[in-house]
Amino acid sequence: MRITLATVVLLCAGSLAAAPQSSSPSPLAGVHNVHVKPAGQDHEAIRFRKLLSDELRKAGLQIAAEERDADAVLSSTLSTPVVDGHSRAYADVELADQRGQRLWGGDFPSRRRWPSGADYVRKLAEEIASALKKAVTPRP
Repeated sequence: MRITLATVVLLCAGSLAAAPQSSSPSPLAGVHNVHVKPAGQDHEAIRFRKLLSDELRKAGLQIAAEERDADAVLSSTLSTPVVDGHSRAYADVELADQRGQRLWGGDFPSRRRWPSGADYVRKLAEEIASALKKAVTPRP
């Protein structure tokens, strides 16, 4: 009996299709309530926390006033330098569970060229909330 590569591929594909699919739930599956920690003490950091909380609410998450009442805690740092005469906003964010295990996060630079006079801090909060919402929302 001669076995060809095509036969092996078909046999493997058939056994993979018949194998039970083990799908482990996303670590973000249980995240509904988020506590947003301060991003710093200056005016823009305080404003960023409020804007980010507002955008997370718009994205469908609940904001917990206290860490103990949250499914996860979002911490961040915010930087708002002026580069070549243009304002920029950068944030490093991390979402952790109650045990401190990192669930999600990243560095969010203001990559886009927003129109002059745009609110860079607000735009950054919108981008972060959108990215977190995509990460939390289960995919079919």
